[in-house]
Amino acid sequence: MKHRIHTFRAATMDEAMELVRRELGEEAVVVESKEIATRRLLPWPSVRQEIEVSAQRASSSKSSEKKNRDHKTPSAAPRTIQTLAEKMSATIGSPAVAESNQIEGAEPTGGSVPNNNDLAPPPGWLAPEAKSRLPKVRGKHQAAVARQEESVVPAVETVTPTVEPVTSPALEPQMASLQHMLVQLASQLRTGGITEIPGEYLENYLQLTAAGIEEEIARDLISKIRRQVVTETSNFPAAVNGMLAAIVEQEIHCVSPISPTPGRREIVAFVGPTGVGKTTTLAKLAGHFALREGRRIGIITVDNYRVGAVEQVRNYADILEVPMRTASNANELRNAIDDLADVDMILIDTAGKSPSDGSKLNELRDILQVAASDHILLVLSLAGGASMLPQIAKSFGNMLPTSLVLTKLDELVTCGGLLSVARQIPLPISYISTGQDVPAHFEPANACRLARLSLGRDQI
Repeated sequence: MKHRIHTFRAATMDEAMELVRRELGEEAVVVESKEIATRRLLPWPSVRQEIEVSAQRASSSKSSEKKNRDHKTPSAAPRTIQTLAEKMSATIGSPAVAESNQIEGAEPTGGSVPNNNDLAPPPGWLAPEAKSRLPKVRGKHQAAVARQEESVVPAVETVTPTVEPVTSPALEPQMASLQHMLVQLASQLRTGGITEIPGEYLENYLQLTAAGIEEEIARDLISKIRRQVVTETSNFPAAVNGMLAAIVEQEIHCVSPISPTPGRREIVAFVGPTGVGKTTTLAKLAGHFALREGRRIGIITVDNYRVGAVEQVRNYADILEVPMRTASNANELRNAIDDLADVDMILIDTAGKSPSDGSKLNELRDILQVAASDHILLVLSLAGGASMLPQIAKSFGNMLPTSLVLTKLDELVTCGGLLSVARQIPLPISYISTGQDVPAHFEPANACRLARLSLGRDQI
């Protein structure tokens, strides 16, 4: 009778052969062995090399001989074994790992095992490099092995190929979020930063880091919560979540949006590095006051460096039907402001400056001193990350900005960097920009809204 082929996987050849002996007996015939790469998700995503051995039970005549010998010779009492995959599953705590030791169609592992370490050799047609990794046959079975090699015919492998699981498109965001959290957890376990977090707060800590909040800030938030929340309360999770939102909201400082005073002209200047969206932000603010509040708006640009900058501002001014002036130095700026004496608000667009170019920054500061601006808005983009923004804000400090405008929030995967900016830059936030549409995708800063965005509880 032709026996079915079974497949076993293990980390090393010795472990794979041990599984063969346990499941099929020491008379089993090895059909093939090879190295394969397997993927695993826990405890973190990785790829590792394993040994796969295909084997089948010995022929019925061999089994009869073995049974006769076993009947004549007392053997050791049967014992219960645990396969390598089961050991791995027990260690990691995930049943998914146990699937790696056999393919569909293999018989269940476990059962009685003869107390014998002998193993039949590989057939003659097995690759030499595979033979070299198999254990040698003991002398008392060499005659039987020779007869067996002559009778073995290479069998066609019938193992069902491994099929990658199909993930529904609707589940892809959740799977990506889970994988991100697992990577974060693995990193924290290696660095030891997670060891100081009590178990009852571990889930909250992982949620904070998954939202993009820096690990140091996340640990500090957990420390503050531990001093205020009673762990014995029946609604502990809800209390922790509420306390987190309250603490983060307190740490995000916002300022009221600009509100022109009737009979008084307001002057607003926009400064910041290149590429952060200053001109677009100016157009959004101009559109808000001109179209929604009916204010008389005037625009001045001193950006003579960027190609097409003047034309871009002029296009916005024509669409909004508001006057526009240009200036390249302090005197021209003073004259432009005088020309717009009858408007409610003047918005001044400036050229983007490199934070490391001190001379250009001083030049821009000298020009803006003529304007005597009521509001100097420092425009910063979060799209490039929050780590460098404190240093950039410090470079523009000589212009005496009054508040921050944070742009390109729509380009972020997570908004946890908002909390880092609020903590490290000593300026209140006045507006946020959440897209490119003018005058839409622009809103006054609100501490509750920014706190929810930082914690991943709200969307752009």
